[in-house]
Amino acid sequence: MKVASLGFWHLHGNDYARAAAAHEGVDLVALWDDVPERARAAEQAHKVPSRTLDDILADPAIDGVIICSTTASHEDLAVRSARAGKHIFIEKVLAATVSEAERIVEAVRRAGVTLVVSMRRSDQGFARQVSELVEQGAIGVVTSVHVQDGHPFALPSADRPSGTLPESFYDRESGQGGALIDLCHPLYLVAQLLGTPDVVSAQLGYVTARSVEDNAAVLMSFPGGAIATATTSYVTRSIPFVLEVHGSQGSIRYSEPGIGAMVHDRQYPRTDDLRSTEDVPRLRLWSLDEGPTTWEELVLEPDAPVAFDRWVSLAESRLPDDANVELALRLTRIVESAYESAR
Repeated sequence: MKVASLGFWHLHGNDYARAAAAHEGVDLVALWDDVPERARAAEQAHKVPSRTLDDILADPAIDGVIICSTTASHEDLAVRSARAGKHIFIEKVLAATVSEAERIVEAVRRAGVTLVVSMRRSDQGFARQVSELVEQGAIGVVTSVHVQDGHPFALPSADRPSGTLPESFYDRESGQGGALIDLCHPLYLVAQLLGTPDVVSAQLGYVTARSVEDNAAVLMSFPGGAIATATTSYVTRSIPFVLEVHGSQGSIRYSEPGIGAMVHDRQYPRTDDLRSTEDVPRLRLWSLDEGPTTWEELVLEPDAPVAFDRWVSLAESRLPDDANVELALRLTRIVESAYESAR
Protein backbone atom coordinates (compact mmCIF):
# COMPACT_ATOMS: atom_id res chain seq x y z
CA MET A 1 0.00 0.00 0.00
CA LYS A 2 1.56 3.29 -1.11
CA VAL A 3 0.74 6.27 1.10
CA ALA A 4 1.51 9.97 1.37
CA SER A 5 1.67 12.12 4.50
CA LEU A 6 -0.39 15.30 4.26
CA GLY A 7 0.65 17.83 6.85
CA PHE A 8 3.11 17.95 9.73
CA TRP A 9 1.43 20.67 11.79
CA HIS A 10 0.43 18.15 14.42
CA LEU A 11 3.20 16.64 16.52
CA HIS A 12 2.08 13.13 15.58
CA GLY A 13 2.68 13.77 11.88
CA ASN A 14 6.27 12.59 12.26
CA ASP A 15 5.16 9.65 14.42
CA TYR A 16 2.80 8.36 11.74
CA ALA A 17 5.31 8.93 8.97
CA ARG A 18 7.72 6.73 10.93
CA ALA A 19 4.95 4.17 11.49
CA ALA A 20 4.30 4.08 7.74
CA ALA A 21 7.97 3.68 6.93
CA ALA A 22 8.31 0.84 9.46
CA HIS A 23 5.16 -1.05 8.39
CA GLU A 24 5.95 -4.00 6.14
CA GLY A 25 2.73 -3.50 4.19
CA VAL A 26 3.20 0.23 3.61
CA ASP A 27 5.46 2.28 1.38
CA LEU A 28 5.65 5.99 2.28
CA VAL A 29 6.26 7.59 -1.10
CA ALA A 30 5.46 11.29 -0.75
CA LEU A 31 4.68 14.08 1.67
CA TRP A 32 3.18 17.54 1.62
CA ASP A 33 2.77 20.49 3.94
CA ASP A 34 1.45 23.95 3.21
CA VAL A 35 4.37 25.51 5.12
CA PRO A 36 7.59 25.06 3.09
CA GLU A 37 9.80 24.95 6.19
CA ARG A 38 7.79 22.07 7.64
CA ALA A 39 7.86 20.23 4.32
CA ARG A 40 11.65 20.58 4.08
CA ALA A 41 12.11 19.39 7.67
CA ALA A 42 9.90 16.36 6.99
CA GLU A 43 11.82 15.56 3.80
CA GLN A 44 15.08 15.53 5.74
CA ALA A 45 13.65 13.53 8.64
CA HIS A 46 11.98 10.81 6.57
CA LYS A 47 14.05 10.81 3.35
CA VAL A 48 10.84 11.08 1.32
CA PRO A 49 10.26 13.70 -1.41
CA SER A 50 7.66 16.42 -1.00
CA ARG A 51 5.21 16.98 -3.82
CA THR A 52 2.32 19.32 -4.47
CA LEU A 53 -1.04 18.38 -3.02
CA ASP A 54 -2.64 18.25 -6.48
CA ASP A 55 0.12 15.95 -7.71
CA ILE A 56 -0.32 13.55 -4.79
CA LEU A 57 -4.11 13.39 -5.11
CA ALA A 58 -3.91 12.87 -8.88
CA ASP A 59 -1.39 10.03 -8.61
CA PRO A 60 -3.23 6.70 -9.10
CA ALA A 61 -0.30 4.81 -7.58
CA ILE A 62 -0.93 6.40 -4.17
CA ASP A 63 -3.54 4.38 -2.28
CA GLY A 64 -3.94 6.34 0.94
CA VAL A 65 -3.06 9.48 2.87
CA ILE A 66 -2.14 10.27 6.47
CA ILE A 67 -3.60 13.63 7.52
CA CYS A 68 -1.87 15.46 10.38
CA SER A 69 -2.50 18.98 9.11
CA THR A 70 -4.09 21.86 10.98
CA THR A 71 -7.49 20.97 12.39
CA ALA A 72 -8.98 23.76 10.29
CA SER A 73 -7.90 22.02 7.07
CA HIS A 74 -9.16 18.52 7.94
CA GLU A 75 -12.40 18.83 6.02
CA ASP A 76 -10.85 20.16 2.81
CA LEU A 77 -8.02 17.62 2.76
CA ALA A 78 -10.17 14.65 3.74
CA VAL A 79 -12.99 15.40 1.29
CA ARG A 80 -10.55 16.00 -1.57
CA SER A 81 -8.65 12.82 -0.69
CA ALA A 82 -11.82 10.74 -0.59
CA ARG A 83 -12.98 12.09 -3.93
CA ALA A 84 -9.55 11.16 -5.33
CA GLY A 85 -10.11 7.59 -4.14
CA LYS A 86 -7.56 7.68 -1.32
CA HIS A 87 -8.00 5.81 1.95
CA ILE A 88 -7.69 8.20 4.90
CA PHE A 89 -5.96 7.93 8.26
CA ILE A 90 -6.45 11.12 10.24
CA GLU A 91 -5.29 12.42 13.59
CA LYS A 92 -8.08 13.25 16.04
CA VAL A 93 -10.31 15.15 15.91
CA LEU A 94 -12.03 14.25 12.66
CA ALA A 95 -13.17 17.88 12.45
CA ALA A 96 -14.02 20.73 14.80
CA THR A 97 -17.70 20.91 13.87
CA VAL A 98 -20.39 18.32 13.23
CA SER A 99 -21.20 19.73 9.80
CA GLU A 100 -17.58 19.40 8.68
CA ALA A 101 -17.26 15.89 10.13
CA GLU A 102 -20.45 14.73 8.45
CA ARG A 103 -19.28 16.06 5.07
CA ILE A 104 -16.07 14.04 5.46
CA VAL A 105 -17.99 10.87 6.34
CA GLU A 106 -20.37 11.36 3.42
CA ALA A 107 -17.48 11.86 0.99
CA VAL A 108 -15.81 8.71 2.31
CA ARG A 109 -19.05 6.73 1.99
CA ARG A 110 -19.63 7.86 -1.58
CA ALA A 111 -16.05 7.04 -2.59
CA GLY A 112 -16.03 3.65 -0.87
CA VAL A 113 -12.67 4.31 0.81
CA THR A 114 -11.57 3.44 4.34
CA LEU A 115 -11.48 6.14 7.02
CA VAL A 116 -9.88 5.60 10.44
CA VAL A 117 -9.49 8.35 13.04
CA SER A 118 -6.63 8.00 15.50
CA MET A 119 -8.06 7.90 19.03
CA ARG A 120 -5.32 5.81 20.57
CA ARG A 121 -6.72 5.28 24.05
CA SER A 122 -9.89 3.75 22.65
CA ASP A 123 -7.75 0.86 21.39
CA GLN A 124 -5.92 0.24 24.65
CA GLY A 125 -6.63 -2.91 26.63
CA PHE A 126 -7.91 -1.10 29.71
CA ALA A 127 -10.59 0.69 27.65
CA ARG A 128 -11.91 -2.59 26.32
CA GLN A 129 -11.82 -4.18 29.79
CA VAL A 130 -13.70 -1.29 31.38
CA SER A 131 -16.35 -1.39 28.63
CA GLU A 132 -16.78 -5.14 29.08
CA LEU A 133 -17.14 -4.83 32.86
CA VAL A 134 -19.81 -2.16 32.39
CA GLU A 135 -21.66 -4.26 29.78
CA GLN A 136 -21.54 -7.29 32.07
CA GLY A 137 -23.20 -5.29 34.86
CA ALA A 138 -20.23 -5.62 37.22
CA ILE A 139 -21.01 -2.24 38.80
CA GLY A 140 -24.75 -2.12 38.16
CA VAL A 141 -26.19 0.97 36.51
CA VAL A 142 -23.49 3.50 35.65
CA THR A 143 -24.14 6.79 37.42
CA SER A 144 -20.92 8.75 36.92
CA VAL A 145 -17.68 8.73 34.92
CA HIS A 146 -14.56 10.83 35.41
CA VAL A 147 -11.55 10.97 33.10
CA GLN A 148 -8.50 13.21 33.51
CA ASP A 149 -5.43 13.72 31.34
CA GLY A 150 -2.76 16.33 31.03
CA HIS A 151 0.84 17.27 30.44
CA PRO A 152 3.12 20.22 31.23
CA PHE A 153 4.14 21.09 27.67
CA ALA A 154 2.83 24.68 27.77
CA LEU A 155 4.86 25.38 30.92
CA PRO A 156 8.35 26.86 30.72
CA SER A 157 11.43 24.78 31.41
CA ALA A 158 15.11 25.62 31.76
CA ASP A 159 15.91 24.86 28.12
CA ARG A 160 12.52 25.82 26.65
CA PRO A 161 11.18 29.04 28.20
CA SER A 162 8.07 28.95 25.97
CA GLY A 163 7.31 25.30 26.67
CA THR A 164 7.61 22.18 24.52
CA LEU A 165 4.70 22.66 22.12
CA PRO A 166 5.32 24.63 18.92
CA GLU A 167 3.81 28.09 18.89
CA SER A 168 1.62 27.07 15.95
CA PHE A 169 -0.35 24.89 18.38
CA TYR A 170 -1.63 28.05 20.05
CA ASP A 171 -3.02 29.58 16.87
CA ARG A 172 -6.78 29.55 17.28
CA GLU A 173 -7.58 29.58 13.57
CA SER A 174 -5.32 26.62 12.82
CA GLY A 175 -6.12 24.43 15.80
CA GLN A 176 -9.75 25.52 16.31
CA GLY A 177 -9.02 25.53 20.05
CA GLY A 178 -6.44 24.38 22.54
CA ALA A 179 -6.21 21.70 25.20
CA LEU A 180 -9.88 20.72 24.97
CA ILE A 181 -9.85 19.79 21.28
CA ASP A 182 -6.25 18.61 21.00
CA LEU A 183 -5.91 16.54 24.18
CA CYS A 184 -9.42 15.13 23.83
CA HIS A 185 -8.77 11.56 25.01
CA PRO A 186 -11.06 11.94 28.06
CA LEU A 187 -13.95 13.07 25.87
CA TYR A 188 -13.98 10.13 23.47
CA LEU A 189 -13.53 7.66 26.34
CA VAL A 190 -16.64 9.12 27.98
CA ALA A 191 -18.46 8.81 24.65
CA GLN A 192 -17.25 5.24 24.26
CA LEU A 193 -18.78 4.33 27.62
CA LEU A 194 -21.93 6.45 27.71
CA GLY A 195 -22.74 7.49 24.15
CA THR A 196 -23.77 11.02 23.23
CA PRO A 197 -24.64 13.42 26.07
CA ASP A 198 -27.80 15.47 26.00
CA VAL A 199 -26.26 18.41 27.90
CA VAL A 200 -22.66 19.68 27.75
CA SER A 201 -21.12 22.45 29.85
CA ALA A 202 -17.50 23.59 29.70
CA GLN A 203 -15.09 25.91 31.47
CA LEU A 204 -11.77 26.97 29.91
CA GLY A 205 -8.63 28.27 31.62
CA TYR A 206 -5.74 30.36 30.29
CA VAL A 207 -2.90 29.83 32.75
CA THR A 208 -0.14 30.84 30.32
CA ALA A 209 -2.23 33.63 28.75
CA ARG A 210 -2.18 32.23 25.23
CA SER A 211 -4.93 32.80 22.69
CA VAL A 212 -6.31 29.28 23.20
CA GLU A 213 -7.12 27.45 26.42
CA ASP A 214 -4.40 25.47 28.16
CA ASN A 215 -6.79 24.10 30.81
CA ALA A 216 -10.30 22.71 30.32
CA ALA A 217 -13.10 20.93 32.15
CA VAL A 218 -16.26 19.51 30.61
CA LEU A 219 -19.38 18.36 32.46
CA MET A 220 -21.86 16.14 30.62
CA SER A 221 -25.22 14.60 31.45
CA PHE A 222 -26.81 11.64 29.68
CA PRO A 223 -30.28 10.17 29.22
CA GLY A 224 -31.04 8.08 32.29
CA GLY A 225 -29.28 10.41 34.71
CA ALA A 226 -25.60 9.52 34.39
CA ILE A 227 -23.10 12.39 34.55
CA ALA A 228 -19.49 12.60 33.42
CA THR A 229 -16.59 14.97 33.95
CA ALA A 230 -13.56 15.25 31.68
CA THR A 231 -10.54 17.42 32.44
CA THR A 232 -7.57 18.05 30.19
CA SER A 233 -4.59 20.34 30.51
CA TYR A 234 -1.33 21.58 29.01
CA VAL A 235 -0.21 23.00 32.39
CA THR A 236 -0.16 20.07 34.84
CA ARG A 237 3.31 18.89 35.79
CA SER A 238 2.63 15.30 36.83
CA ILE A 239 -1.12 14.64 36.83
CA PRO A 240 -1.86 10.92 36.39
CA PHE A 241 -4.15 9.65 33.67
CA VAL A 242 -7.29 8.40 35.44
CA LEU A 243 -10.53 6.76 34.29
CA GLU A 244 -13.17 6.15 36.96
CA VAL A 245 -16.58 4.58 36.39
CA HIS A 246 -19.01 4.46 39.29
CA GLY A 247 -22.35 2.70 39.47
CA SER A 248 -25.16 1.49 41.66
CA GLN A 249 -23.27 -1.70 42.60
CA GLY A 250 -19.61 -0.74 42.51
CA SER A 251 -16.75 1.14 40.88
CA ILE A 252 -13.93 0.69 38.35
CA ARG A 253 -10.69 2.66 38.48
CA TYR A 254 -7.87 2.69 35.94
CA SER A 255 -4.79 4.85 36.49
CA GLU A 256 -1.32 5.26 35.03
CA PRO A 257 1.47 7.82 35.40
CA GLY A 258 0.78 10.99 33.49
CA ILE A 259 2.62 12.18 30.40
CA GLY A 260 4.62 14.68 32.44
CA ALA A 261 5.78 12.04 34.90
CA MET A 262 6.78 9.68 32.10
CA VAL A 263 8.79 12.41 30.37
CA HIS A 264 10.48 13.28 33.67
CA ASP A 265 11.34 9.61 34.24
CA ARG A 266 13.06 9.46 30.86
CA GLN A 267 15.20 12.45 31.84
CA TYR A 268 15.88 11.19 35.37
CA PRO A 269 15.61 7.37 35.39
CA ARG A 270 14.60 5.81 38.70
CA THR A 271 15.53 2.43 40.11
CA ASP A 272 12.80 -0.17 40.66
CA ASP A 273 13.04 0.08 44.44
CA LEU A 274 11.81 3.68 44.28
CA ARG A 275 8.61 2.77 42.46
CA SER A 276 5.23 2.37 44.14
CA THR A 277 1.94 0.91 42.96
CA GLU A 278 0.96 4.38 41.74
CA ASP A 279 3.90 4.45 39.31
CA VAL A 280 2.53 1.67 37.10
CA PRO A 281 -0.74 1.18 35.19
CA ARG A 282 -3.44 -0.31 37.44
CA LEU A 283 -7.01 -1.50 36.86
CA ARG A 284 -9.14 -2.14 39.94
CA LEU A 285 -12.72 -3.23 40.54
CA TRP A 286 -14.93 -2.81 43.61
CA SER A 287 -18.15 -4.77 43.17
CA LEU A 288 -20.93 -5.33 45.69
CA ASP A 289 -21.64 -8.92 46.66
CA GLU A 290 -23.32 -10.73 49.53
CA GLY A 291 -20.34 -10.49 51.89
CA PRO A 292 -17.47 -8.13 52.66
CA THR A 293 -15.78 -6.68 49.60
CA THR A 294 -12.62 -4.80 48.73
CA TRP A 295 -10.80 -3.45 45.70
CA GLU A 296 -9.75 -6.26 43.35
CA GLU A 297 -6.62 -5.77 41.26
CA LEU A 298 -7.25 -6.94 37.67
CA VAL A 299 -4.66 -8.17 35.20
CA LEU A 300 -4.44 -5.75 32.30
CA GLU A 301 -5.20 -7.19 28.89
CA PRO A 302 -2.98 -6.34 25.89
CA ASP A 303 -3.89 -3.47 23.63
CA ALA A 304 -5.83 -4.01 20.43
CA PRO A 305 -4.03 -3.43 17.12
CA VAL A 306 -3.21 0.27 16.93
CA ALA A 307 -5.40 2.40 14.72
CA PHE A 308 -2.75 2.75 12.00
CA ASP A 309 -2.33 -1.02 11.64
CA ARG A 310 -6.11 -1.47 11.58
CA TRP A 311 -6.41 1.18 8.85
CA VAL A 312 -3.88 -0.60 6.65
CA SER A 313 -5.61 -3.93 7.12
CA LEU A 314 -9.10 -2.56 6.40
CA ALA A 315 -7.96 -0.45 3.45
CA GLU A 316 -6.53 -3.51 1.72
CA SER A 317 -10.10 -4.86 1.53
CA ARG A 318 -11.78 -1.42 1.24
CA LEU A 319 -13.73 -2.11 4.44
CA PRO A 320 -15.19 0.56 6.74
CA ASP A 321 -14.41 1.00 10.43
CA ASP A 322 -17.95 1.91 11.47
CA ALA A 323 -17.36 1.84 15.24
CA ASN A 324 -14.34 4.14 14.95
CA VAL A 325 -16.14 6.62 12.70
CA GLU A 326 -19.20 6.72 14.95
CA LEU A 327 -17.00 7.39 17.99
CA ALA A 328 -15.22 10.15 16.07
CA LEU A 329 -18.57 11.77 15.25
CA ARG A 330 -19.59 11.60 18.92
CA LEU A 331 -16.30 13.24 19.87
CA THR A 332 -16.86 16.11 17.44
CA ARG A 333 -20.40 16.62 18.77
CA ILE A 334 -19.06 16.95 22.31
CA VAL A 335 -16.18 19.22 21.29
CA GLU A 336 -18.41 21.58 19.32
CA SER A 337 -20.97 21.70 22.14
CA ALA A 338 -18.26 22.32 24.74
CA TYR A 339 -16.88 25.32 22.89
CA GLU A 340 -20.38 26.66 22.34
CA SER A 341 -20.98 26.32 26.09
CA ALA A 342 -17.72 28.11 26.92
CA ARG A 343 -18.60 30.97 24.58
